[in-house]
Amino acid sequence: MKKALLAMVVAATLVGCGSEVNQAANQELAPQSVPVVVSQTSQNEFVETHSALVQPKDMVEVSSRTQGYLLKTHVKAGEQVEKGQLLYELDAVDYELAKAELDSQLAIANTQLEMAKREYDRATRLKESLSLQERDEVETTFKLSQGQVQLLERQIDRIALDIERTKIVAPISGVIGEKTFDEGALISTGQVLNNIVNDAKVEVVLNLDEKKLLAMIEDLRQGTADFRARLQLIDGTVMQQEGEVTSIDNKINPSTGSLAMKVEFDNSDRTLYSGQYAQLQVIRIADAMMLPQQAVISAPDGNYVYAVEDGKVVRVDITTGDAQDGNRVVYGVKEGTQVIVQGQSRLAVGEPVSIEG
Repeated sequence: MKKALLAMVVAATLVGCGSEVNQAANQELAPQSVPVVVSQTSQNEFVETHSALVQPKDMVEVSSRTQGYLLKTHVKAGEQVEKGQLLYELDAVDYELAKAELDSQLAIANTQLEMAKREYDRATRLKESLSLQERDEVETTFKLSQGQVQLLERQIDRIALDIERTKIVAPISGVIGEKTFDEGALISTGQVLNNIVNDAKVEVVLNLDEKKLLAMIEDLRQGTADFRARLQLIDGTVMQQEGEVTSIDNKINPSTGSLAMKVEFDNSDRTLYSGQYAQLQVIRIADAMMLPQQAVISAPDGNYVYAVEDGKVVRVDITTGDAQDGNRVVYGVKEGTQVIVQGQSRLAVGEPVSIEG
């Protein structure tokens, strides 16, 4: 009786153990459930922000092209001036007196030239009755008179130009700065009296890494991306008008390895000021495939992602691009691929998995 009871207990125990083993085996065989995203290409904006200095597109120094005492100032600092507007007058009295004297000398020289011309014409008609020496003397006198008249005319033209230059006018339209000299000061030729800033358009100069700039140029050439530029002011305000790239330097700065790029902005409302600091946002608009950063696995042999294919884990080798808002541009993943985004460390290539949800 005791032996029979013992046998029944042992059998029951073995059956119970077998049931637990089968349950554990079934649990081990059940595939892991993994979260995925389906890869797709979409248009994205990639923003790079750079510190920048606003400067006027046109800034010209107002300088004197002649010498004289500053007689009168016709403008005040900060005034809007137009091209050709009178700004300063230099004392022209000395030039006018010199011109008057030259005018008198020219009148005398013209009279002498007329007399020499008559003698020359007469000698030409009577050349057979005049000696060679007499003809040479008449011709020489005539040519000297011509030369004297031409010399005086050139001197008068030069004096007249100096007189004209005593009136200093605006070379461009814009806002004039602070004066450098007071009335009565002696102004020399080439001396700077002021400057004019035309800030209806402003420029921002940006030094871009050579690699980035060359990639930008290639995108533009291939038509694979569009670029825009906006300014963000120090108070956080983002200007709505977009800038236009007007020039790219033709040589690399050897000390920085960068190229200078100029971006022009319309400033007709005078919102921006010369010398103002701002943040330049360079916006690259392009079609790209982006995946969550946590989907990308970095390894010594390169970057890759795990994907689900036919219910199993596969490795897809990739290269990466820009990162933004927790996502990264990837190359090498086909459209519509189910990319695993979490738990990759618990997975192995070829392992069966199921997709969450």
